[in-house]
Amino acid sequence: MKNEKCKVCHRLKPKITTEDFNKIKPTIEEIKTLRNLQEKVFIGYELNGYKKRWNYPKENGLPVYVQRIFDIAELGLVGTEISEAQEELRKHTLNRDVLASECADIIIRVLDFMSRNKLDLEIAIYKMNNKELSRGFLHGKAV
Repeated sequence: MKNEKCKVCHRLKPKITTEDFNKIKPTIEEIKTLRNLQEKVFIGYELNGYKKRWNYPKENGLPVYVQRIFDIAELGLVGTEISEAQEELRKHTLNRDVLASECADIIIRVLDFMSRNKLDLEIAIYKMNNKELSRGFLHGKAV
């Protein structure tokens, strides 16, 4: 991978080369399960240096609460992507491609977070869906 300087912190950061991208680029067959998609997305996350950056406090023996601060910041990025999707929806001329890209960014950020925290998205969705289905019509609330 080739390195370039980060525009914010001026540290060298790895850049995914075409060869690296082709190794991790998921095929249609590979993304048919969420677990495969989650694994592929996380490889890109690692190659771009985010795993090392977000796991930094744990690797240096800092208290767990410091790691939680990083978790909160990373989930904040999900909120940023949601805001970008909302901004696209507010436009008078909706660009569906941009909206789809923003929604994809939301999912990618969630997959990154879940992978770094060793959370299995497939199992979580299965369990949550079963819970939702058992709650009843409108979760028992009147309209």
